[in-house]
Amino acid sequence: MTTSFVYSAIGDSLTFGTGAPDYRGFTFRIEEVLKQCHPSFRSYNFGVVGATTKETLHRLRTDEEIRRRIASADLITVTSGGNDLIQAAKKVYFEGSIRSMKQPMRKFALAYEALIAELVHLNRTVQRGTTIVVTDCYNPFPRVRDAVLWIQYVNRVIRRAAERYDGRVAVARTHDAFAGNIDFLMSDDGVHPNGAGYKVMADAVMEAILQVDLLKC
Repeated sequence: MTTSFVYSAIGDSLTFGTGAPDYRGFTFRIEEVLKQCHPSFRSYNFGVVGATTKETLHRLRTDEEIRRRIASADLITVTSGGNDLIQAAKKVYFEGSIRSMKQPMRKFALAYEALIAELVHLNRTVQRGTTIVVTDCYNPFPRVRDAVLWIQYVNRVIRRAAERYDGRVAVARTHDAFAGNIDFLMSDDGVHPNGAGYKVMADAVMEAILQVDLLKC
């Protein structure tokens, strides 16, 4: 049995837990499982409400505490992309053209690839055997055609970035887990999950973790 285990979570409001009772989002549920498997367990939550991918990347590159906790982590989870999409959609609203989406979403793709590359480099996952789990994006607006198309784009970016690292970066399929049940999984703000939604999200993350046999109780 492992004597020490470090879990570091980085990302946006989904990592922070916005919408969950007492902000106990999916990371809290992951922690509860890990505590049962590892007698010496530590966790660090670096979720920031409203953070874009570029902002998360900047924090990762400049905040020494985050860099230390990522470097020593046995499990890293990442939530990013939703705020990039929201900001791009606002640009469309104010400029009145769907073409306004293209440039900010290209910038998102570049920033996301750089974020995952920085996490892998900083943690040296090959030597440590660390698992990095990234979550793709669920769609809170499944009846809106443009939302469907652009969330598909964001998720393609996420999956392609993960695939570059030969199984060292796993994707939690939250989009598929939420599909068909979105009305029951959202908090009152209509964007963030409620308690049930975060449980579904945690289950998707756990499935990704178990696929690489990280948990050995």
